[in-house]
Amino acid sequence: MDLDHLIQKWLIWDKDPTTNLEIRQLQDNNNVQELQNRLGSRIRFGTAGLRGRMQAGFAFMNGLTVIQASQGLARYLVQTNHDSQPVELIVVIGHDTRHNSAKFAKFAANAFSYAGITVQTFSDYVPTPLVAFRVRHFHAAAGIMITASHNPAQDNGFKVYGSNGAQIQDDVAAAIAESISLNEEPWPNAWDVDPLGASEGLREATQKSYIHRLSAVQKQQMPDALEGAPSHPKVVYTPMHGVGWLLMDRVARDVHNMHLIPCESQQLPDPDFPTVAFPNPEETGALQLAMEKANQENAHVILATDPDADRFAAACRMPDGKWHQFTGDQMGVLFADFLMQQELQKNSAGHVFLICTAVSSAMMGRIVDHNRGRFSFEQTLTGFKWIGNKAYQLLRQGRDPVFGYEEALGYMFPAVSYDKDGIAAASLFLFAQRQWSLQGMTPYEKLLDLYRTYGWFDSINTYFVASTPIVTKEFFDSIRRSDELKSLKLGHFFITRWRDVTNGLSFGEWRFQFTDPGSQMLSFDVSDSELEGNVLFTLRASGTEPKMKIYLESSAPDRGTAQRLSKKVFDSLVIEWIRRFGGQLSHNGHVVSSLGQRFAIPE
Repeated sequence: MDLDHLIQKWLIWDKDPTTNLEIRQLQDNNNVQELQNRLGSRIRFGTAGLRGRMQAGFAFMNGLTVIQASQGLARYLVQTNHDSQPVELIVVIGHDTRHNSAKFAKFAANAFSYAGITVQTFSDYVPTPLVAFRVRHFHAAAGIMITASHNPAQDNGFKVYGSNGAQIQDDVAAAIAESISLNEEPWPNAWDVDPLGASEGLREATQKSYIHRLSAVQKQQMPDALEGAPSHPKVVYTPMHGVGWLLMDRVARDVHNMHLIPCESQQLPDPDFPTVAFPNPEETGALQLAMEKANQENAHVILATDPDADRFAAACRMPDGKWHQFTGDQMGVLFADFLMQQELQKNSAGHVFLICTAVSSAMMGRIVDHNRGRFSFEQTLTGFKWIGNKAYQLLRQGRDPVFGYEEALGYMFPAVSYDKDGIAAASLFLFAQRQWSLQGMTPYEKLLDLYRTYGWFDSINTYFVASTPIVTKEFFDSIRRSDELKSLKLGHFFITRWRDVTNGLSFGEWRFQFTDPGSQMLSFDVSDSELEGNVLFTLRASGTEPKMKIYLESSAPDRGTAQRLSKKVFDSLVIEWIRRFGGQLSHNGHVVSSLGQRFAIPE
């Protein structure tokens, strides 16, 4: 379709004066290149729905692309639920407090209402976990959350849940994308600003149900001895300018009988995230204000959720007064061990499953293997579309999945939800740290105890920025063609096994085999003749950002060896492959390992 036709389509269909004017001004200025960038392609609808920068154009997040996605999803739901009348279908719609989120939620509601589908829209902002929870436990056909999670302030998104409350998978996303392409022209009510009132009392009723379910599940998992455990230490909580405070505060009071200390400068929602460069608890310095608040209050624990409250982070004060912020893998194995210990105390005959992704720590698998009679371990590809649906599949098979996680601060508790849930994770952490205190340990001391029991693991998770997707693909193809791969060598390290997920190929034994042609993903296990232990690393192209990600983890009998191994293999990886095959890949210059090593990227 030629550019002039695309411009006219946009100007006719887009009734938002701000974005309509953006395209008109570009047209008046004859900015052909920018018009082509804005209108020449469509924002991709994938398993995460939509996510991107908010500005005019078919390639970005705006009122028109939200309307089109909603219309396509509405038609898909009607056509695939043959045994139900549209009015019998329920769609739950929530939104956060980002710029335009409330408006986008209203536009989405218009589409489902026009299609005859029953719409349940929250009257005010909610955390993402409440939408996933309501879809699953109140039997909705689908759920939509307007959020861009921890993305920068100029972004927004349209996240979709299937009827099981998990993120949709590839085949469903492809079918919805096709339906969107057939329903592009806005329907008559599409731009109504206030088409229907929000479902009165929906937020309060859902919060009550969620807290009741969370309390019942987690208290059932708790040991009786916890009743006499010491009271909670002072705990500071930051929702990172997001929507977590109201629900997290209620969970603390109603489930734990405690009061959280807010990090006031980040307590209330603010779509501009003024105190952080990136509203992501993973980012260096993101918890600095919370640490300062905790120091003022003499608090020993910090809890944090990202802006839509589906990710969770924690830090605890060390004896020297410094703070240790747990990585996603460290928190994942703490949760896994804690839940396994509670299951063992029940003395039941049930077989329990735990789930993590292919780029998460191997430590959880080692802990599970140590207790293999009662527990099994499942691994998936990256992302909660895989973890959540794996838990759903196991439950339908009569299995008992109790926990799933990914290294990017996402933790799932299937009895509550089939998606990552920062509120549930924070609540479980409060229970767990009380249990550890009965054992005379802080959360950090418990982590060290696990290392001493199961071996030391040191991870380096970082990324290089690619100028284009072509650069990333060429980098991966160069590794596949390299003499090193053929000779099973990386520098002086031996490659003991490798796995090419993109092409479904592998060498050596892998417990789990994956094929994902739409990805770029290679995994390698290497060893050093001089040091006891091994290093497993994965190279993966991000599906949403121009990044080549590295997930590297060493495993060794002692801390020092684990640290030496991780650094030596990382340096060799950069020198032998990234500098040779990825000349256009760039990095900010330093990395920090999970065991505290900080070093520069080798030239």
